[in-house]
Amino acid sequence: MSGLSSATAVAEGVALLVEGRAEIVKEDEALGRSQAIQDALENALIRAAERIVTDRKAPEKLNAVKAALAGKADRYIGNYRIVSEIRQEDFYQVEAQVLVRERLLGEDLIQMGLLPQQRSGDV
Repeated sequence: MSGLSSATAVAEGVALLVEGRAEIVKEDEALGRSQAIQDALENALIRAAERIVTDRKAPEKLNAVKAALAGKADRYIGNYRIVSEIRQEDFYQVEAQVLVRERLLGEDLIQMGLLPQQRSGDV
């Protein structure tokens, strides 16, 4: 049974549990919630990119990847589900299960020149 779920995860992407947080400005809780969700999606994208960029000795490479992906979370998110959410004082916080299209992300990072070309099936 675990082989089936692993195959499904590989085919669809990688599922990550992440948190997102945003400040609530002028008591606009809806906007704070929306921004917290966006923060969670971007955090999932960065975590997925960190899984792909395995050269931990080159933090400048990871910083370049983060800069290249800024604001592009929608392209790589398959779907997400809010697991929990809470308002804390002037902040809104969410926890989300996010499916990141890791294969597409890896292919785009190669095209951007941020990862070396790999044999097909390696990404």
